[in-house]
Amino acid sequence: MLNYWRVVILATIVFGSILAIGMKAYPYGRNGVEIAYIAKDSPARGVLEQGMIITQLNDKQVKNVESWNKMISNISGNITLIANGKRYTLNVNESLGIYV
Repeated sequence: MLNYWRVVILATIVFGSILAIGMKAYPYGRNGVEIAYIAKDSPARGVLEQGMIITQLNDKQVKNVESWNKMISNISGNITLIANGKRYTLNVNESLGIYV
């Protein structure tokens, strides 16, 4: 067993890394989308920031990018979204201008 001490150390490090990744804390849950970019003419400009996690749009849960794209495809008027656990209300005229 002492001849393979490097393998034992490597296996321990790999196992510990996998365990650490699996136990990662998600403060807003595992659902949601991260804001990658906010357009200059977006109503969210100055309100939301890049890196925020959007978890709800108009009281519907945002699960992933696909559900986000479906939800915003024909959106206009007043909308409510939850980002980083806070509720925001925006007035959308033409485009929301949030890219995830």
